[in-house]
Amino acid sequence: MKKILLFILLLPSLASAYNLNVTQGITVYTINGIDLASKSSDNLTLIAGKNQIAIRFDGKLRQQGKTEHFESKPYLITLNIQSDVKMTTISSKYNNIVTLAKQNKPIFKLDTNVLEQKVLPAISKVLPYSNIPALVTHYNEVNGIYFAENGLENLTASEIIKQQDAKESKVVAQLKYWYSKATPEEIAAFETWKTEK
Repeated sequence: MKKILLFILLLPSLASAYNLNVTQGITVYTINGIDLASKSSDNLTLIAGKNQIAIRFDGKLRQQGKTEHFESKPYLITLNIQSDVKMTTISSKYNNIVTLAKQNKPIFKLDTNVLEQKVLPAISKVLPYSNIPALVTHYNEVNGIYFAENGLENLTASEIIKQQDAKESKVVAQLKYWYSKATPEEIAAFETWKTEK
């Protein structure tokens, strides 16, 4: 009986984690702001709802009977997940991918609802993509993006300006966001907790 109860309690968490499968040559650098430098690309999971992935293609593509090596700029993809996801390049032909990449157009194909796919903006002209996870963190801070339990969330434009002006941390910005969403009862409970600490 205890095992059945445990299974029922764990069922929602099992149903809300989905696998991300990438083809050879695609490297995933971050998922929802988490650096994956030490994680194998064989075991990538996404949560149900909005997710953000930073990826890059670095591999061989076909060109007139032979293969050519191509390394793309990193891309930032925002997608809505409801099932396992498979990611490939739009084409396996060198000329097609290079043409799209030069125009900063999407080069990745996913079998899910892609909300946005764009080249990750660089901060520096010297070694612009040497630290992709740091670029993702910077992009998210500038654009007011953070990750809640159920996926990607955005701060409003006024909250972003306030955060940038005051040089606030992510924690402070998130506290303000959730405080503004709280009911009067939740605010009172928080104030009580705060005075006790």
